[in-house]
Amino acid sequence: MVDRLVVGKANDGTTDVYGMWVSKPGVNVINGSGVLADTRNLIFDSRNPYGQVLKSGAATVPTETTVQVSFTARNGQIPPVFWWRASNSKLTNCDTSFDVRVSAGLSVTGNSGTLTFTNSGNTVDVGYIIMALDE
Repeated sequence: MVDRLVVGKANDGTTDVYGMWVSKPGVNVINGSGVLADTRNLIFDSRNPYGQVLKSGAATVPTETTVQVSFTARNGQIPPVFWWRASNSKLTNCDTSFDVRVSAGLSVTGNSGTLTFTNSGNTVDVGYIIMALDE
């Protein structure tokens, strides 16, 4: 069984800290060394001034297609922050033929949200983070 919630005292690898942490499914919030899990494995960290990560991940967006990523919204609010980055291992400094044309959009209806990537260039891998600011 995985321990995914800590409220109170934990160690950040340097010192003891106080707060609340929730890890991703399948990940212990405190690792085998007795230290908080890496930030990328936490879905909530009360030390984070930017708020809660609603969803993060990666998607492959094939040529001339649209890919949608669903997430749970907070009371119908459109998350004020989302970051994304497109990359492809085929792209090199000498490869001027590689064409990346990706756009992103975000919509929310009730407690359901959708992040949409539209690609009109070559197939590309896209990483994303959707965050909600603390109220």
